[in-house]
Amino acid sequence: MSMFYKIHGVRIIIRNKNKILVLKRADSDKSDSNLWDIPGGKIEQGESIDDAIKREVLEEIGVAMPPVILKDLHGLIFEDFDDVNKLVIAVFFCDIPSINIHLNPEHSEYEWIDVKELTERKLGRILRSLQPFLSPQDDIVDKTF
Repeated sequence: MSMFYKIHGVRIIIRNKNKILVLKRADSDKSDSNLWDIPGGKIEQGESIDDAIKREVLEEIGVAMPPVILKDLHGLIFEDFDDVNKLVIAVFFCDIPSINIHLNPEHSEYEWIDVKELTERKLGRILRSLQPFLSPQDDIVDKTF
């Protein structure tokens, strides 16, 4: 039997010259404080997935998404979201030549890192869940998934 899930959030892996952009959450009372993650967030009521990605990227790193091809990468389902629902996150991937980043207060720093360097970081839940599917090779996404 097929199951359908509502997509609650979006994330995007932004790559530049074989490095990916990671953001460190600011020290706060929110989840994933001081952990590294990728840009993204919740989809607002009536918002498309594409619009949610563009809005989150603008809010989090101050960049209006240039016309890029978003490649569907992976869907994450967290069974333990709450008693009734599952948290479903759509993850996308894009190459961007170069951008000037302006972090919002939710994040304390950013870095462009090689995928291999993820093992040296304390990762947030979503990036930690994606890590097994990321490849240090040129194509970023492991072909086996």
